[in-house]
Amino acid sequence: EKLKKATADLDKYIKDKGLKATKTKSGAYVVIDEPGDISKKADSGMTATIKYTGSLLSTGKAFDSNIDSTIAGHTEPLPIAIGQHRSSPGREEGLRLFRKGAKGTIYIPAELGYGDRDQGEKIPAFSNLKFDIQVLDVTPSDSAKK
Repeated sequence: EKLKKATADLDKYIKDKGLKATKTKSGAYVVIDEPGDISKKADSGMTATIKYTGSLLSTGKAFDSNIDSTIAGHTEPLPIAIGQHRSSPGREEGLRLFRKGAKGTIYIPAELGYGDRDQGEKIPAFSNLKFDIQVLDVTPSDSAKK
């Protein structure tokens, strides 16, 4: 029930803010602010190297970032191999709509983020998440190069 409510809350947020978002098959929302290079899509077999800030949708409080080192203490770009399920399902599915050089936001319902599990003190269970994303590069994944 709490996961369904979180999803309904996210749907309402997108509608109330009038965001021009694309809803993924599983239910994440993506807003692309800058489309990037249409020939370099972040899809299966590719690795998207990103800069990001993750925050709680409910409070706007950032819990992780590799853009602002004061939030989490790191600034290295994050490589995410699309299709290898090493990132939250919502972030990985949302990234499939991005291309090299793209900037935008992925809104992730709790069930596609961390669900009913707390992630330390920064992310309570049943939290909808927002990731501001900048894709620095899209390259073939190591497994795709073989």
